Amino acid sequence: MITTLKEESPRGSIPSSLSDPLASKISWQPLVNGGSGGRSCKLVRVGHAKIEFRSTVAFILLPTMLLLAGLLVIWAGVRSSLSDGIGPLILGVLSFCVGGIYLYFQTTRSIFDKQSVTFTKTKRSINSLGNLERAPQKGALNDIHALQLLAKNVRSRGSSGFKCYELNLVFDNASRINVANHGNLQWIREDATTLAVFLGKPIWGEIG
Repeated sequence: MITTLKEESPRGSIPSSLSDPLASKISWQPLVNGGSGGRSCKLVRVGHAKIEFRSTVAFILLPTMLLLAGLLVIWAGVRSSLSDGIGPLILGVLSFCVGGIYLYFQTTRSIFDKQSVTFTKTKRSINSLGNLERAPQKGALNDIHALQLLAKNVRSRGSSGFKCYELNLVFDNASRINVANHGNLQWIREDATTLAVFLGKPIWGEIG
């Protein structure tokens, strides 16, 4: 069952055509703050029984370049004299740290495995309360009740903002876990459809 939701809705305000009792128990507010304007992740089929969300190459290209540039600047600073090398060393360490930290937080994978009948979201991620988890999130595939699609406006200083879209898992206990959050509507709809077919679950709040 696919319903239509043009804009994000507050808690309790659900699409009128959606009659599932659980839909009125979950939040219809966006789960994650912010988002990427472009496609930050993609759904990849690993095998006949496994599928996962991975960060796109374009999304991690900039932090990777920062990390490599930091290494090169550090190398140049080490080869220079102490007076000439201290500046490049500081700049290189900062660039390396920024790139490394960004990569660490942006390379989270969401894995759906039918053989182990489990869902796993690696590294740190946002939980159902919108808080940062300190450990990977896990759950049973059988506990996934539906997929939730939401639209939101992301604004930053000095810009008018852009439209961003969330794909969240809805569990039987009314908790939610975000698995995709970016501004490419076409790809998030296609990934949601592929995942819904793989899991045999409905999509709530199809956005158009």
